[in-house]
Amino acid sequence: MAKEKKSKKEHKTSNTKPPTIKGMFVNSHINALKKAKGEKSLTLLEEKCGFHPQFGALEDVPVRLEIEIIEHVLDILTNDSLPKNQRAFEAGRLHFNNFQNTVYGRLILNFLSKDFKSAMLNSPNIAIYVFKHIEFSVFDRGEKSVMLRMENNDYNIDHFRGFFFEWLKDWGYDAEVEGIDYGNGTYEYVMKWK
Repeated sequence: MAKEKKSKKEHKTSNTKPPTIKGMFVNSHINALKKAKGEKSLTLLEEKCGFHPQFGALEDVPVRLEIEIIEHVLDILTNDSLPKNQRAFEAGRLHFNNFQNTVYGRLILNFLSKDFKSAMLNSPNIAIYVFKHIEFSVFDRGEKSVMLRMENNDYNIDHFRGFFFEWLKDWGYDAEVEGIDYGNGTYEYVMKWK
Protein backbone atom coordinates (compact mmCIF):
# COMPACT_ATOMS: atom_id res chain seq x y z
CA MET A 1 0.00 0.00 0.00
CA ALA A 2 1.36 3.40 -0.95
CA LYS A 3 2.36 5.68 1.89
CA GLU A 4 1.57 9.36 1.53
CA LYS A 5 3.83 11.96 3.06
CA LYS A 6 2.84 15.61 3.27
CA SER A 7 4.59 18.58 4.73
CA LYS A 8 4.73 18.74 8.52
CA LYS A 9 4.14 22.50 8.34
CA GLU A 10 0.54 23.54 7.78
CA HIS A 11 0.32 24.24 4.05
CA LYS A 12 -3.12 25.04 2.76
CA THR A 13 -3.77 25.99 -0.79
CA SER A 14 -6.67 27.78 -2.30
CA ASN A 15 -7.55 27.23 -5.92
CA THR A 16 -8.48 30.91 -6.04
CA LYS A 17 -4.93 32.03 -5.25
CA PRO A 18 -2.34 31.84 -8.01
CA PRO A 19 0.78 29.83 -7.21
CA THR A 20 3.98 31.77 -6.55
CA ILE A 21 7.71 31.06 -6.32
CA LYS A 22 10.34 33.02 -4.39
CA GLY A 23 12.13 35.72 -6.39
CA MET A 24 15.61 34.29 -5.76
CA PHE A 25 14.73 31.30 -7.94
CA VAL A 26 13.39 33.47 -10.76
CA ASN A 27 16.52 35.60 -10.51
CA SER A 28 18.60 32.42 -10.89
CA HIS A 29 17.33 32.08 -14.48
CA ILE A 30 18.27 35.69 -15.23
CA ASN A 31 21.71 35.24 -13.63
CA ALA A 32 22.33 32.04 -15.62
CA LEU A 33 21.55 33.91 -18.84
CA LYS A 34 23.90 36.75 -17.91
CA LYS A 35 26.68 34.30 -17.07
CA ALA A 36 26.24 32.35 -20.32
CA LYS A 37 25.57 35.17 -22.79
CA GLY A 38 26.77 38.36 -21.13
CA GLU A 39 25.17 41.62 -20.08
CA LYS A 40 23.72 42.34 -23.55
CA SER A 41 21.51 39.24 -23.31
CA LEU A 42 19.60 40.91 -20.46
CA THR A 43 18.47 43.66 -22.83
CA LEU A 44 17.10 41.01 -25.17
CA LEU A 45 15.35 39.30 -22.24
CA GLU A 46 13.82 42.62 -21.20
CA GLU A 47 12.55 43.15 -24.77
CA LYS A 48 11.00 39.68 -24.86
CA CYS A 49 9.36 40.14 -21.44
CA GLY A 50 8.25 43.72 -21.99
CA PHE A 51 9.60 44.78 -18.56
CA HIS A 52 12.83 44.70 -16.54
CA PRO A 53 12.81 41.24 -14.88
CA GLN A 54 14.41 41.46 -11.43
CA PHE A 55 12.88 40.48 -8.11
CA GLY A 56 13.56 40.63 -4.39
CA ALA A 57 14.96 37.35 -3.05
CA LEU A 58 11.92 36.62 -0.87
CA GLU A 59 9.35 38.26 -3.14
CA ASP A 60 6.46 35.99 -4.13
CA VAL A 61 6.50 35.95 -7.94
CA PRO A 62 3.57 34.44 -9.85
CA VAL A 63 4.59 31.09 -11.34
CA ARG A 64 3.11 32.18 -14.69
CA LEU A 65 5.60 35.04 -14.77
CA GLU A 66 8.49 32.73 -13.89
CA ILE A 67 7.47 30.39 -16.72
CA GLU A 68 7.49 33.28 -19.19
CA ILE A 69 10.95 34.37 -18.02
CA ILE A 70 12.57 30.93 -17.97
CA GLU A 71 11.19 30.07 -21.41
CA HIS A 72 12.51 33.37 -22.82
CA VAL A 73 15.88 32.62 -21.19
CA LEU A 74 15.84 29.17 -22.79
CA ASP A 75 15.00 30.67 -26.18
CA ILE A 76 17.93 33.09 -25.91
CA LEU A 77 20.33 30.36 -24.75
CA THR A 78 19.32 28.08 -27.64
CA ASN A 79 18.95 30.83 -30.26
CA ASP A 80 15.26 29.89 -30.63
CA SER A 81 16.28 26.48 -31.98
CA LEU A 82 14.15 24.24 -29.74
CA PRO A 83 11.03 22.65 -31.22
CA LYS A 84 7.95 23.98 -29.41
CA ASN A 85 7.01 20.49 -28.12
CA GLN A 86 10.36 20.26 -26.24
CA ARG A 87 10.36 23.76 -24.77
CA ALA A 88 8.57 23.05 -21.44
CA PHE A 89 10.63 19.90 -20.76
CA GLU A 90 13.91 21.69 -21.47
CA ALA A 91 12.79 24.69 -19.39
CA GLY A 92 12.28 22.27 -16.49
CA ARG A 93 15.78 20.87 -16.94
CA LEU A 94 17.17 24.41 -16.97
CA HIS A 95 15.07 25.21 -13.88
CA PHE A 96 16.74 22.39 -11.92
CA ASN A 97 20.23 23.43 -13.00
CA ASN A 98 19.56 27.05 -12.08
CA PHE A 99 17.99 26.00 -8.74
CA GLN A 100 21.05 24.01 -7.75
CA ASN A 101 23.22 27.06 -8.40
CA THR A 102 21.37 29.25 -5.90
CA VAL A 103 22.66 29.48 -2.33
CA TYR A 104 19.41 27.95 -1.06
CA GLY A 105 19.48 25.20 -3.70
CA ARG A 106 23.07 24.23 -2.89
CA LEU A 107 22.24 24.22 0.81
CA ILE A 108 19.24 21.93 0.30
CA LEU A 109 20.88 19.56 -2.16
CA ASN A 110 24.07 19.26 -0.08
CA PHE A 111 22.00 18.61 3.04
CA LEU A 112 20.11 15.75 1.38
CA SER A 113 21.73 12.37 0.96
CA LYS A 114 22.22 11.37 -2.67
CA ASP A 115 19.39 8.88 -2.14
CA PHE A 116 16.76 10.25 -4.51
CA LYS A 117 13.90 8.40 -2.84
CA SER A 118 14.66 9.92 0.58
CA ALA A 119 15.00 13.33 -1.03
CA MET A 120 11.63 13.01 -2.77
CA LEU A 121 9.87 11.75 0.34
CA ASN A 122 11.05 14.95 2.04
CA SER A 123 10.32 17.23 -0.92
CA PRO A 124 6.99 18.60 0.42
CA ASN A 125 8.92 19.95 3.42
CA ILE A 126 11.30 21.74 1.06
CA ALA A 127 8.70 22.97 -1.42
CA ILE A 128 6.80 25.02 1.18
CA TYR A 129 9.80 27.38 1.39
CA VAL A 130 10.04 27.75 -2.40
CA PHE A 131 6.38 27.89 -3.49
CA LYS A 132 3.08 29.21 -2.16
CA HIS A 133 -0.35 27.90 -3.10
CA ILE A 134 0.91 24.68 -4.73
CA GLU A 135 0.06 21.53 -2.77
CA PHE A 136 2.68 18.78 -2.86
CA SER A 137 2.23 15.20 -1.69
CA VAL A 138 4.47 12.22 -2.30
CA PHE A 139 3.80 8.48 -2.33
CA ASP A 140 6.25 5.62 -1.87
CA ARG A 141 5.81 3.30 -4.87
CA GLY A 142 8.34 0.63 -3.99
CA GLU A 143 12.10 0.29 -3.76
CA LYS A 144 12.99 2.43 -6.78
CA SER A 145 9.89 4.46 -7.49
CA VAL A 146 7.96 7.39 -6.07
CA MET A 147 4.96 9.38 -7.18
CA LEU A 148 4.66 13.09 -6.52
CA ARG A 149 1.35 14.94 -6.85
CA MET A 150 1.15 18.69 -7.41
CA GLU A 151 -2.13 20.58 -7.16
CA ASN A 152 -2.96 24.16 -8.18
CA ASN A 153 0.01 24.19 -10.52
CA ASP A 154 0.51 26.69 -13.36
CA TYR A 155 3.51 24.93 -14.91
CA ASN A 156 3.09 22.89 -18.09
CA ILE A 157 3.14 19.20 -17.11
CA ASP A 158 6.40 18.66 -19.01
CA HIS A 159 8.16 21.38 -16.99
CA PHE A 160 8.51 19.30 -13.83
CA ARG A 161 8.98 16.13 -15.85
CA GLY A 162 12.15 17.85 -17.12
CA PHE A 163 13.03 19.15 -13.64
CA PHE A 164 12.84 15.70 -12.02
CA PHE A 165 14.56 14.03 -15.00
CA GLU A 166 17.49 16.45 -14.70
CA TRP A 167 17.68 15.96 -10.92
CA LEU A 168 17.84 12.19 -11.32
CA LYS A 169 20.42 12.50 -14.10
CA ASP A 170 22.53 14.93 -12.05
CA TRP A 171 22.63 12.44 -9.19
CA GLY A 172 23.70 9.62 -11.53
CA TYR A 173 20.43 7.69 -11.85
CA ASP A 174 19.21 6.04 -15.04
CA ALA A 175 15.56 6.99 -14.77
CA GLU A 176 12.27 7.73 -16.43
CA VAL A 177 9.67 10.28 -15.39
CA GLU A 178 6.06 9.99 -16.47
CA GLY A 179 3.62 12.88 -16.06
CA ILE A 180 -0.14 12.44 -15.73
CA ASP A 181 -2.40 15.48 -16.16
CA TYR A 182 -5.71 15.32 -14.25
CA GLY A 183 -6.77 18.83 -15.31
CA ASN A 184 -7.17 22.02 -13.28
CA GLY A 185 -3.43 22.15 -12.51
CA THR A 186 -3.30 18.71 -10.86
CA TYR A 187 -0.39 16.56 -12.03
CA GLU A 188 1.18 13.32 -10.89
CA TYR A 189 4.76 12.40 -11.65
CA VAL A 190 5.80 8.76 -11.45
CA MET A 191 9.56 8.39 -11.18
CA LYS A 192 11.37 5.08 -11.61
CA TRP A 193 15.09 4.51 -11.61
CA LYS A 194 17.77 1.83 -11.75
